[in-house]
Amino acid sequence: MQTEQSQKTWSANKIVGLFDHAILQPTYTDDEMQQRLTALRRFPVASVCIKPYFVATAAKALAGSGIPVGTVIGFPHGSALPEIKAAEAEAAVRDGANDVDMVINVGKALSGDWDYLRNDTRVVLEVTRRHDGVIKVLFETDFITADPVKIRLCEICAELNVDFVKTSTGYGFVKRLTVPITMLAPPSTMWY
Repeated sequence: MQTEQSQKTWSANKIVGLFDHAILQPTYTDDEMQQRLTALRRFPVASVCIKPYFVATAAKALAGSGIPVGTVIGFPHGSALPEIKAAEAEAAVRDGANDVDMVINVGKALSGDWDYLRNDTRVVLEVTRRHDGVIKVLFETDFITADPVKIRLCEICAELNVDFVKTSTGYGFVKRLTVPITMLAPPSTMWY
């Protein structure tokens, strides 16, 4: 028979396991990042997103935990050239990342340069797929506020069959959800 405390712990672990956890604060030292990785073994999250240079260390630290390691590509503003983003993704998977969180080029989205954005996403997607990884595309909705732009970005991601889209890196200025969930997943593709 489970005690009330063990039921609460189980529930907390189950809930925490639904979320990605980011360890990206620019001021974190290696020791601070290692401490946070160690703490995740108590509350296993869906994945952890770590600074790119720390991926190999994180993969070793979390080996056997069931927590996938991910990192950011084109972070935080998405302005890197597509071939640089592809090289970042290649280095990340080489070092042990399963997930890549790619930031789109915000200026290109605001300009409506859909071909550029499709290619930008495609090159990172190709690297990720070659290594059976997961790609998450971040829109930066703190800066992209027009619904038609967000909808077009969702359509491009759906066309390319990316795994997830995210609203923001958290490094913008609005700090609030600005995309209705129904916009991110059209009703025909939503899971119930």
